Amino acid sequence: MEAKTHVVIVGGSLAGLMQGIVVKRLGHDVTILEQYQSSTRDGQAAGIVTMEHSQRFLHSHDLLKDHPYAVDCSAVQILGADLKVKHEFQRPMKMSSWNVLYYRLRANFDGHTSQFCPQAPVEAADVGKPVYAQGKRAIQVHLDGDALRLGVEDQLDHTMTAMKADKVIVADGSSSQMRGLLQPQLKHEYAGYVAWRGTVEESNVSEKTRSVFQNKTTLHSTNGGYVALYTIPGESGSLQSGQRLLNYVWYTNIDKDSKTLQEAMTDINGQQHRQTLPIGKMQSKVWDRQRQLAHEILPSSFAELVDKTTQPFISVISDIDVSQPVFFGGKLLFVGDALMPFRPHVACSTNQAALNALLMERLLKGVINLSSWETQVLNYAHATRLQSITWGCWYQIGYLAFFRSEAVYLATLFRQGMRGWFLVVLYVLEYWLSLPEGSESCIRAALLDFEPWYMMQTATTSNMTAEQGSIPLSAGLVTTAVLAVSEGAGQHIREVPPANIGLMLKVRSSMKNPMCTRNNPIQGYIAAEITWIAANTAIKTSVLHFYLSLFYPNRKFRLIAFSLIGLVISFFLGVLLTTFLNCRPLSKTWTPNLPGTCGSLVGNLIGTTVVNVVIDMGIILLPMPLVWNLQMARWRKVALTITFGMGLVVCAITVTRLVIAAKLTANDLTYDLARLAIVSDLEPLLGIIVACAPLFPPTFRSLVGATRKKFSTGSNTSDSKKHIMKGAGSSKFQVLDDSYHLTGISKGRNDTKITSSNSQPESLMDSREMDHREGSKEGQNINVKRGWEVRMGMPAY
Repeated sequence: MEAKTHVVIVGGSLAGLMQGIVVKRLGHDVTILEQYQSSTRDGQAAGIVTMEHSQRFLHSHDLLKDHPYAVDCSAVQILGADLKVKHEFQRPMKMSSWNVLYYRLRANFDGHTSQFCPQAPVEAADVGKPVYAQGKRAIQVHLDGDALRLGVEDQLDHTMTAMKADKVIVADGSSSQMRGLLQPQLKHEYAGYVAWRGTVEESNVSEKTRSVFQNKTTLHSTNGGYVALYTIPGESGSLQSGQRLLNYVWYTNIDKDSKTLQEAMTDINGQQHRQTLPIGKMQSKVWDRQRQLAHEILPSSFAELVDKTTQPFISVISDIDVSQPVFFGGKLLFVGDALMPFRPHVACSTNQAALNALLMERLLKGVINLSSWETQVLNYAHATRLQSITWGCWYQIGYLAFFRSEAVYLATLFRQGMRGWFLVVLYVLEYWLSLPEGSESCIRAALLDFEPWYMMQTATTSNMTAEQGSIPLSAGLVTTAVLAVSEGAGQHIREVPPANIGLMLKVRSSMKNPMCTRNNPIQGYIAAEITWIAANTAIKTSVLHFYLSLFYPNRKFRLIAFSLIGLVISFFLGVLLTTFLNCRPLSKTWTPNLPGTCGSLVGNLIGTTVVNVVIDMGIILLPMPLVWNLQMARWRKVALTITFGMGLVVCAITVTRLVIAAKLTANDLTYDLARLAIVSDLEPLLGIIVACAPLFPPTFRSLVGATRKKFSTGSNTSDSKKHIMKGAGSSKFQVLDDSYHLTGISKGRNDTKITSSNSQPESLMDSREMDHREGSKEGQNINVKRGWEVRMGMPAY
């Protein structure tokens, strides 16, 4: 949208406000329709984790940067029934609340002042006009010429008015009425459990309880559920200790048709709610029963919080399929929870809203097109929904459901390409290992800084697939080798400082990102192995995807190709597991000087390389039978065999890696690993070249043809009209690039002859004979170009 337009946003919560801020600052007029009748939102102090996209949005669009909005939590701890720490890993997070973010976004959108933001920010002069219309609900929409016409109901007097908009953005939450209007087939499906929520001010709990939680995200698992707790800003946004709130979510299983669920979702006025029972509406007998249960099954500090909660509320956990995000040719778009609500385990609803707003900004600026916008919002929605289901299955349902949902989640990430590869690695690092302080946040920061480049790439492609992903992954592998040299790799072990021998490599983050703590050591072998297997897996899946695009109709080939893809992905996961689980305790993998034991590094390398060679050979041999059954000249079959067989070069490199790995010893590890790194780096780099080999001949011919045309001085028409047949009965055809004057087409004659793929055309008329017979008429200045194209049929077998 280059010209100034009027945009209507349905829904005035966080997702709607983020969209409004973006659109307004691009110079467009914005009207937000919010059915809530007051700007004051009391009692909405639900906790919110401000993740990477939320932080990026606030960094780019928040004009109140001098006012902090979140509590910094340093780590995640898992407590046992005795309140002792069972497991802890470093994951810095910023915890905020709905209230704090709502009033902050309102101040940025229309200058609304509150106790959270007493002074409105100063806006630029070229922004659009913002209107926050309260007590308004959109209940109808239809196309009216080049615009959309909305039917808007006033919540106070229930009168109807019409509103016209150039674009409509739907952000009316998980129970979206517009989604029900346009997509009535989408229904919420109860997941089998509910979330009890509440907050307690720090000053109202005992010193023991405050010390247990101490600015950390805390988890405790119970039989049939778990509770998560973290600290958020106080009622007025205060971040001072003692005035902040301890926010918790407690998940418990309740049968769908049980009387317990019906009572829990019925408020003090007798009204039953479908998704969320609002704050202050819970019946006292329901909460008394929950307090009693807390004292029976929860540790004392958690039970104290439940006991001292005065304003609890409850949400039913449900799933709904991803909705269609685009309607009316792009004039109406769904965003945030209206597009796809998640289970709250992953705390990504606000993160999705922020990502959708950032993508909307790029869409309106013309950086990406509508198709790319749709692909990216759907990719995030699909993957995050599956991740939230996986968490729920782990804690609430059981192992079988967890492994099934986990497999679907990982498969979805792999299909989504490079960003998915990084997220899989991060997933393993985050939850399977106890990382040094700041390491995990550095990886998250890398993903965050990678996001703009990722979005720019997807502006011209439907998705960032394995083909594009293999290139930066290979570059990352080379980077680990370069950094390794700076720390002593390639030198004999006696020449390397003792501090560097154990770690071999220090990956130092140079990113100017507050999420990343600099100078955190990560073992070099781990970093190299992750990027090596990720790059090679991306290349292998890319080649197999290319094969499928050529030979998909053949059922036997298709089954073998998909089996190989499954084997490649299994190999990827296997290498990750053997790499990360090689030592006991797991933290010894990252810190070798800790007490414990580790498996054989050489053995892992040899086993990995042998399986890699077997998979490579399978991929190379897969298309050969089809190639030699094609109906083409033998020399062409040989050429195709050589092209597809270029993967043998990669196999040779892999075998060389195997030989070097077999000779590794601990006597001079720093020197020997450098040779291994060189060969390992060559494998994915040559793999990219081999994967692109089928494109070399047509690319070369295209370049040569363009060069010839550019430097051609031209020739007369008769010289350019060459014979298209080299002799009678010849099956070799030349591409004919012929120009002749357009003449009348005689009725009743059709010179087009349709033949089967196995037959030959009976005759082809020489272009000179046609030109001579038809002639040219004076005054006709239209020229046409004619060319023969011969396609070879492929037999199905």
